[in-house]
Amino acid sequence: MTCLRRRHPASWCLPATIFLFSLVLTACTSVPPPVPGGEDAWSLTGRLGVRSGEQKGSFGIDWRQGHNAFDVTLFGPLGVTAARVYGDGEGVSMDVPGQGTVSAETPEALIARTLGMDIPVTPMRYWVRGEPAPGPWRGDGDTIRQFGWQVNWLARDASGLPTKIRLTRPEATLVLAIRAWSP
Repeated sequence: MTCLRRRHPASWCLPATIFLFSLVLTACTSVPPPVPGGEDAWSLTGRLGVRSGEQKGSFGIDWRQGHNAFDVTLFGPLGVTAARVYGDGEGVSMDVPGQGTVSAETPEALIARTLGMDIPVTPMRYWVRGEPAPGPWRGDGDTIRQFGWQVNWLARDASGLPTKIRLTRPEATLVLAIRAWSP
């Protein structure tokens, strides 16, 4: 399997890229934007498990989110950066060490360009906080179906924020174990 315009083989690339773009809300330029504060700003750190077909991987994750700006970094073994996605409403970019930067106007356009897939990416901002995204959804409690994904909030902290989330779709399963939240 190859990734990012088929330049480099990487068994982790497809699942990691699917997840990274699932985190993206809006787009950005090639220079990472500052992630603003405010009452809707937050960050999390944790571990991410990804499975897509025969491929699987596990990564550390650091996600900083402002109103429209975000910065998500995935870490491989020994804390080495595997990929970084960032944006602010003007565009979205992904940096992969040794492979350069790929940019687009929207997260969906970036996924289509790099993976040739149609994946709804906007909802992840809401799902990771323990709520359905705007738009139609089915379910109740800690399991919903929205935009073709089943979202299971498996554990929450005392404040109600998720500490473990499983997202499933026929072609992929993502499990996010959140170690720490910052407001």
